[in-house]
Amino acid sequence: MKHGDLSFDSILRAAEQFTQDHPFLRARGRPPSYSEALVLAMRLFRALNRYSWRQIVAIAQQQGISAPSYSTLYYRATRVTEERWKQFLQWVTQHLLQGRPIEALLADSAD
Repeated sequence: MKHGDLSFDSILRAAEQFTQDHPFLRARGRPPSYSEALVLAMRLFRALNRYSWRQIVAIAQQQGISAPSYSTLYYRATRVTEERWKQFLQWVTQHLLQGRPIEALLADSAD
């Protein structure tokens, strides 16, 4: 599967399904303004297409999605634990891609 074969909408729907099937239990604090599903979807779409954080926010806003600022998105995306991220990627591979591999760079540079 090529990185451009998945639309942002399909990734967002998959992330919403993942977070319903595997809820993340927050221990304390106020509820976040933006869903974990949105953050996961934006992070994956960014990795697959090699976009900047600003570009991802702009794409979401063009599609009528209430997106966080790029700094908020970066903060939330980097706070997703490695275990949760791997769990999401495995789920996406099994359900959205039906076993086809994701070709993505999952290392974060100094951006």
